[in-house]
Amino acid sequence: MWSGGQIKRYGQTKVDGKSIGAHRLSWIIANNADIPVGICVCHSCDVTACVNPAHLFLGTTQENTKDRDIKGRHRVVFGDKHYAAKLTTNDVVKIKALFAKGGISRRKIAKQYGVAHTVINHVINGSAWKHVKEN
Repeated sequence: MWSGGQIKRYGQTKVDGKSIGAHRLSWIIANNADIPVGICVCHSCDVTACVNPAHLFLGTTQENTKDRDIKGRHRVVFGDKHYAAKLTTNDVVKIKALFAKGGISRRKIAKQYGVAHTVINHVINGSAWKHVKEN
């Protein structure tokens, strides 16, 4: 298991001043070969920080995605559960009600909630937080 620096749970290191995934470096060293351009180093164990060469294999992005889907590892996370969410479901309900009531601009609502006005636009027009219905 990689215990050094990580980006999105993948081990990261530097070689000749360039960042490289630790699993990619492990595959290169173990196989004494370069990884072809556009090819992924995939994990049979599904542990992103794993650098065990016996768990690594090459595949295209499409093959890696298919492997992920077959194993049921694809989760779509949205709303409050998304790591980057700045609003809560309760906030979105209040924002929609505020806007529907009228008399307040999207920019003012954005300032009140500490987000960009484009976030409020997406909430109001339904392109974001689609799962939240107005009361």
